[in-house]
Amino acid sequence: MKATKYLLIISISLIMVLLSVTIVSGRPFRLAKLPDEGKNFGCLTCHTKSSGGVRNPFGQDWQKIAIKAKDTYTTELAGLDSDGDGFTNDQEFSAKTNPGDPNSKPDGQTIDPKAELEKVIARGKVLFNDPKLGKSGSSCNSCHPNGGTTGGQMMGMAIPTLKGSAATFPKYKANAKAVITLQQMNNMCIQMIMKGTPLKLDSPESVALSAYVTSLSNGIPVQIGGK
Repeated sequence: MKATKYLLIISISLIMVLLSVTIVSGRPFRLAKLPDEGKNFGCLTCHTKSSGGVRNPFGQDWQKIAIKAKDTYTTELAGLDSDGDGFTNDQEFSAKTNPGDPNSKPDGQTIDPKAELEKVIARGKVLFNDPKLGKSGSSCNSCHPNGGTTGGQMMGMAIPTLKGSAATFPKYKANAKAVITLQQMNNMCIQMIMKGTPLKLDSPESVALSAYVTSLSNGIPVQIGGK
């Protein structure tokens, strides 16, 4: 009986040691995944205390989004305002403020709307070329080569360039039996061609993808309902 109790104590002690090692080794690993590599706030970027433990709002979003994406700072996470202070996590990292602390925000700093738009368009371009949007192994670029700037072929059919396409939305689509927006059209392609899950229309990913496709129509007159 004493031997069994002794072994139990040893086992618990070993488990505690292993957990401690995992926690200690895990922190620098996650810090390296942050846009600032944890240089500005260290563990306080995700936790309420420098020793770790309870997660702050950004840490909670990291747990829900980034950990599921193999500890990746995703475009969805970048577009969120985790601490609710009126600035996205991306804006906070750019301003070197804490995205998990509402009292730490880029007060008095001017946000350049053009630069912010360019960031979103750049994210959309990445998504446009990402086969992970679906399960078929193809991306938007598979049907619309060269970032959508030229036409292509799919199953023997000619696929037009996306230059000017955004200027024709909203418009009626027979296969949807309804008037749809550009974001809904993107979702139809993701679902039907790429065999993926439609993006939530108000999600950062949907906005970014739409922004990129729309950027290909700069300077082209709006013709709602056009081909």
